[in-house]
Amino acid sequence: MAFTDQAALAIHDIFRQRVRIAVARVAVTVAFEPSTGDAARDAKRKDLATNTLNNPDDHLNRWAWSLASQDNITYTSTDSALQNGVTQGWNAMAGVPPASAA
Repeated sequence: MAFTDQAALAIHDIFRQRVRIAVARVAVTVAFEPSTGDAARDAKRKDLATNTLNNPDDHLNRWAWSLASQDNITYTSTDSALQNGVTQGWNAMAGVPPASAA
């Protein structure tokens, strides 16, 4: 998809409504995740979940643009694809560094 198409998608009202629901669903899931044993990682993930649920408008724009920038996300993407995109991007949005390859 061309950048101009992705930009149009990021600001499309219906797309943004769908993204908002996907983000809320993932945030609720993350908020109730059991501890992984990595306190710093868990705290960042849960902080983003709490902040997102308490202030959804503060987070919508960055998620809409992030998802729209992915080549596999289009206006016709399924709800599941949007939710998977949010799940895949959660650590990056939370500031959790990628796991090192051991």
